[in-house]
Amino acid sequence: MILNRYERMIAKRYLLPGKGEGFIFLVASISLAAVMLGVAALIIVMSVMNGFRAELFDKIVGLNGHAVVQGYGGNLPDWRDIVAEARKTPGVTEAVPLIEQGLMASYDGRSEAVLVRGRSTVPQFALDRVARRSNVDGAFRLASGGSATVANRWVILVDDVVTTGATLSACAAALTDGGALAVSAVTVAHER
Repeated sequence: MILNRYERMIAKRYLLPGKGEGFIFLVASISLAAVMLGVAALIIVMSVMNGFRAELFDKIVGLNGHAVVQGYGGNLPDWRDIVAEARKTPGVTEAVPLIEQGLMASYDGRSEAVLVRGRSTVPQFALDRVARRSNVDGAFRLASGGSATVANRWVILVDDVVTTGATLSACAAALTDGGALAVSAVTVAHER
């Protein structure tokens, strides 16, 4: 049996009305129903939020690595050795060095904080035209939620020098795939 005799007596005493205790029974019934609804709502909300958490976690992990190694003061002088050691670790499928810096961007009178990330690739100047395109293929992508930021907007890319245009083309492709209306580029110099 679920309840013993003593527990049944307590439940009967407080849940079932005695003579002239109709109001107490009403209050007890409403309280019991309110607790049941509160617990049910809590279970439902926790279930929904747990699913939301899993979805959010997948999106964040898709942008960030499962493990991040940082140096004190943002300086990591022996980063090449750390990347090589991480790649040798069993179970590690990819180790990518990157640099990130918080910046401030403004447009149309509105200022926003942005996080800029750069990843290490083979220097473009050491490659020919075809190799430059393949070197930056897939190097740029919009962060989670970034499509909503650039969708149906004009975007201007700023670069210091253009040699073959491979880097700007890869950036522009990532932005147009994200829904940018148009992508323009501004450069300081053009190399022939």
